[in-house]
Amino acid sequence: MKNNNRVNSTDQKNGFAVDEAARHFFRASATDFKKIPGSPIAYWVSKRVRLIFDKFPPVGGISNIRAGMATGDNDRHVRIWHEVNTENLKLNAHSTADVWGNGKNKWVLFNKGGDIRKLY
Repeated sequence: MKNNNRVNSTDQKNGFAVDEAARHFFRASATDFKKIPGSPIAYWVSKRVRLIFDKFPPVGGISNIRAGMATGDNDRHVRIWHEVNTENLKLNAHSTADVWGNGKNKWVLFNKGGDIRKLY
């Protein structure tokens, strides 16, 4: 029984403690950690994620990994969609010549990640 927001019965106290512990308890083996490159102690990783690391090769073994486009100064060069004049926006660029060739384009799509979409 609850009385003034307190659990009084021993059974309820024990049940509450078990439920609370189950929310914060993870079980993982050392061999599961070895499946993830660098062997981080990622005990919260699901069985499915461990299986993906175990079954598939790392991306670096399939292709060269490189950083994408970078501005060097995001505060100066990255804008949100509504801040850019669409007449100065190049949407279908395939090369730097496509972007800067006509002298009119000032902005291109820049996928930086995160919640907001900005332009570069």
